[in-house]
Amino acid sequence: MPLSGMLTCGTCGARTQMNTMRYNLSGSKLICQSCVDKERSSIKPGTTHATSMRLQREQIQRDVNEKTGRSEASEQFHTGRTAGSNDMIRYHCRSCHFKFARKRDMEITSCPYCGRQTVTTAFEGGAQDLIEEATRAEEEMF
Repeated sequence: MPLSGMLTCGTCGARTQMNTMRYNLSGSKLICQSCVDKERSSIKPGTTHATSMRLQREQIQRDVNEKTGRSEASEQFHTGRTAGSNDMIRYHCRSCHFKFARKRDMEITSCPYCGRQTVTTAFEGGAQDLIEEATRAEEEMF
């Protein structure tokens, strides 16, 4: 069954058939085919789009470190991050089951997907840890 509705392009605002709409490179909005073509043609050959920019920055930093002779320990000193440090907290929405992560210093009160205030921190342990925690909680109830 073909899609027959009309949608507005998130970039140029043109009304377009639903079946020709595509997500932009960042995946944040639906755009028409002409905007898709413009967006894709702006990517230089041999490079990747914005979603992998972090990986490109990390590779560039590693290349710079190799050229300047800066060690990983020196890099940790300059950036303030250690290789094993995890500055993100994983969350889970109990209503819509959306999983996401945010920086440790951000205060999270509601789900970014559904907007409800049913967000908890995601369980970081294994299956056996979860079973033991549930058993302890059940024993405390009685």
